[in-house]
Amino acid sequence: MNEYWSNEDDKKVSYVSEPPPRTPRSKPARGPAPQREDGDVFSYSPNLDPRQADLQSGDPYRPQYGGDRSAFISQQENTGNQRGDRYEYPVQPQAPPPHHSGYQVHSEHPDDDGGHGNGWLKFWIILLILILIAGGAYVFRFDILKGIGNVFGDEVVARFMPTPTPTETPPEVPAYVPSATLAMKSQAVKEIDDVTGDLDMNSYAVTDQNIIMSDENPDGTYDYYLFDYDTGRLLGYYEGLASMIPCGKNLFYIEETPYLVTSRGFPLADLEALERSAGSAVTLGPMVSGWAPVINEDGTKRNYIGENGELITSLWYAKAFPFTAENTLAYVDTGNITGTDNRYALYLLSRDGTVKRLHYMADTDGYLDTVCGMAFTPDGDMHTLTAELPFVMKTDQVTAYINCGALAVRDPETGLYGLFVDGEQQYPFEFDSIEPVPSDIAWTAQDNGYISKQTVDSTAYPLPRSYSFILRKGDINQIVTIAAVSAFPIILK
Repeated sequence: MNEYWSNEDDKKVSYVSEPPPRTPRSKPARGPAPQREDGDVFSYSPNLDPRQADLQSGDPYRPQYGGDRSAFISQQENTGNQRGDRYEYPVQPQAPPPHHSGYQVHSEHPDDDGGHGNGWLKFWIILLILILIAGGAYVFRFDILKGIGNVFGDEVVARFMPTPTPTETPPEVPAYVPSATLAMKSQAVKEIDDVTGDLDMNSYAVTDQNIIMSDENPDGTYDYYLFDYDTGRLLGYYEGLASMIPCGKNLFYIEETPYLVTSRGFPLADLEALERSAGSAVTLGPMVSGWAPVINEDGTKRNYIGENGELITSLWYAKAFPFTAENTLAYVDTGNITGTDNRYALYLLSRDGTVKRLHYMADTDGYLDTVCGMAFTPDGDMHTLTAELPFVMKTDQVTAYINCGALAVRDPETGLYGLFVDGEQQYPFEFDSIEPVPSDIAWTAQDNGYISKQTVDSTAYPLPRSYSFILRKGDINQIVTIAAVSAFPIILK
């Protein structure tokens, strides 16, 4: 006899084909012996099959049980009880039937209740991995930023390093954080030694493209040798110079023609084309923020040349301020002699090479200077250096630390100082003084009225990646560290 059971919750039906032994009945068998199909685990008697009787009589077979399986099972049990054909089987532990002796029918969705558990397990595993990655990125954030700076330059890293909140001055405050320096490859060193021979040269600067070696002359000038960083091949030789300044991505400045030299030793700009455009001989200055000033022979015309060797515009300016931030201002002489109020056009120049005319003016005296994202008028008005030039405040003293884009601005009414970084105010006007932490770094100043523009007095590369400042308020000293805008030397001319 076969045993059936049903579980509607998990939609599973199992059949066990080998019941335990039973005591045979005493009644004689009614009909032929049960028949078994080959490979079938069920047996049946032809006389007990109601379908055969119906087939012989010609009537269709109709099942004699209810519409669902449970009714059928109940009817079979009731019939057995009436015949007295019910036996008590000993309880045996259930085990999965052998593969050859039975089969199981399962639902098409066996994980109706267990699949959710697996999904949650995967979710928590993924969440744990993300937490570990985020924690590692935070713990090693400075090492990651250092690697980014080595690849893309410290000016890129500066964009991701917000100015920290000032804290009380610790016993020893680092005045600056030095930038990582590149080591020369052994193959390049061997090639350089073969080229220089017995010359006692010093390593002057190492960039990701070049190695510069210097040799001092008796008159105090230097001879510079430009080598390829990977192979050590000699690319250029420049003698009798005061300095050779790395001033941009794969660019160097020397105080003689061609002024700007690429990493391959070629001139950046076509000086003859520039002279034809300006109408006279021109001089190029060191590159700052990606643009180098171009000045004609008598200083009446100015322009800017970019890292691609092209002018920012074909217009020549009667007056232009250096690029010390994202934007700067310049005046164009329109030559209009009939309308004196419209003689000069004021333009906004941006680092991305765009040029926008703002308005016309009678002269070039409207703005005294632009520095670190601010424009200043001769009477002390400070404006944000955007197209709208919105008014910020009036001041009587400004100290600009261009290497990190910082402005120490004094409020004339209170005499206290506030700190601006990249054209935005970071700390209020409540400090008695704001100045760099004393160190071996020297700052050189260029004064223009009430504005003092200060830069690190060094042509070495790389310069520090950040600078620290003391903010004094009564007897309390606080310190803030500001990221450098560039590791290249900044020379204003």
